[in-house]
Amino acid sequence: MKKTMALNMVRSTLIGLLIGMAIFCIIGVSFDIRYGGTFEMRDYMFTKSLIGMIAVSLGFGMPAAIYYDDRIAMPIKIVIHMVIGYTVLMITALFCGWMAADAGAGEWISYIAGPAAGSIAIWLGFWRYNTKQAEKMNERIDEMNKDR
Repeated sequence: MKKTMALNMVRSTLIGLLIGMAIFCIIGVSFDIRYGGTFEMRDYMFTKSLIGMIAVSLGFGMPAAIYYDDRIAMPIKIVIHMVIGYTVLMITALFCGWMAADAGAGEWISYIAGPAAGSIAIWLGFWRYNTKQAEKMNERIDEMNKDR
C-alpha cells in the first residue's frame, strides 16, 4: 500500500513537472514572438523563472496524488489540490517577480484568472480522460459478465 502511494506521488509529480515545462516553454515562445525576438531577461530572471516553474509544478503536481485516495470525497480533493497549488503559485509569483506585491486589484484578478482557467482546463482534461477510461473498463466488464 505504501509503495503504491509513493508511486502515485512520483507519477503525479512527474506529470506536474512535464506540464509545467510545457507551459514554461509556451510562455517563453509567446513572449519571444510578442516582443519581436528581442525579449530580454536580466538579473537572473530566467533562472528565477525556471526555479519558480519547478516550484509551481511541484505545488500542483505533488498534491494531485490525493486523487488516488478513495477515502476522500472528490470536491474535497479538488479544494485541497487547488488551494495548495495556488498558494505555491502566488508565493512563487511574488518571489520571482512575475507579479508585484503592490499591483492593483485588476492585475491580481487577471493574474489569478489566467492560471485558474489553465488549471481548470488541465483538470477537466484529466477528468475527461479518466471518465472515458472508466467507461471503457465498465463496458469490458459488462462484456465479460455476458459471456458467463
